[in-house]
Amino acid sequence: MARCWLEIDPNALVANARLLRRAVPVGAALMAVVKAEAYGHRAVEVVQLLKDEIEFFAVANVEEAMALRTLIDPERIFVMSALLTDELALLVEQGFITWISSLREAQLINDLAATHGRRAAVHFKIDTGMGRLGVLPDQAEDLFRRSLELENLELTGIATHLPVADEDEAATDRQLDQFERLVDSLRAAGFDGHWVQACNSAGSLRHPVGNLFRFGLSLYGESPVDEPVGLQFPLTWKAAVVAVRDIPKGHPVSYGSTWRAPRPTRMAVLGVGYADGYPRALSNTDARVLIHGVSCPLLGRVTMDQIMVDITDHPRVAVGEEAVLLGPGGDDRIRARELAERSNTIAWEIFTNVSRPRVDWFFLSLTSEPAAPTPLVAKSLR
Repeated sequence: MARCWLEIDPNALVANARLLRRAVPVGAALMAVVKAEAYGHRAVEVVQLLKDEIEFFAVANVEEAMALRTLIDPERIFVMSALLTDELALLVEQGFITWISSLREAQLINDLAATHGRRAAVHFKIDTGMGRLGVLPDQAEDLFRRSLELENLELTGIATHLPVADEDEAATDRQLDQFERLVDSLRAAGFDGHWVQACNSAGSLRHPVGNLFRFGLSLYGESPVDEPVGLQFPLTWKAAVVAVRDIPKGHPVSYGSTWRAPRPTRMAVLGVGYADGYPRALSNTDARVLIHGVSCPLLGRVTMDQIMVDITDHPRVAVGEEAVLLGPGGDDRIRARELAERSNTIAWEIFTNVSRPRVDWFFLSLTSEPAAPTPLVAKSLR
């Protein structure tokens, strides 16, 4: 029997993909971010499920891209991170897409493509404020013109990245205004590629600019913006009750004795800990799990392999039953955002931390037609 496992509802993933399609301009394409095992949802299965719903799939490195190469055409796989020379060689050999931020990258990809007798498709990335990858705006036209001279390089897109689309609307507007001006100037300088990509989930829902939109967090049911968007929650993280104990008033629980029972307490021990991705930072917070749909508070510190929860008011809990750590349970649900706020992190980290070797995984059945999504409510500022 599994002690700790994930259940993935493919119907919710399909419904989310179709809902997000409605958030972007008609005729635009979607890019599903499936790096880090599709945020814990298993990349191969997600791509297999959504390959007829979504045009592109984004990964972090060539190793992740290679895992998808038998499922979809390589020109639909976009590698988003900076790459080492041997990674670039494999990328060009396989025909995956990436972006370029420097003349060195452009020349290297061009030379590698020449050895294979082909042209390598790349997107030209501009750093409008992320400060991670991309050419600076005042250097963009010069690098672009130099890249155009490389005969084995095909500039099929222009890209940027939004760092505060979920936090600072004014700054994001300024960033996108600058990006759109740069796209216009590069078109005047000879850019004839089709794709313009700038928006992550938050940007796509609030500032839909371009014709290629990257969706990560929202595809997996968590909106990075406050507006309700009707997303479904595909992932449920569960753990088994491995012990039930009664402890007297004043008895300590877990390392450091940071929690002591204020009353005679019935406690359930669950087979999950920080080695499985359950954040230790949730120790001594208002974190909870759901058992039989009822909220049960976490007790004391999270340990490596187990956590303890209070079931005093819900005593009909038995060994072998399941607790929901993340996702829906009865009429309630625990969101990744809830766990993130209580552990002082972000929802992205909550999702990606659960893809650990000790966490079992189950993909549920796909119905013939996923349930229709609820009405979309997205905020466009442009």
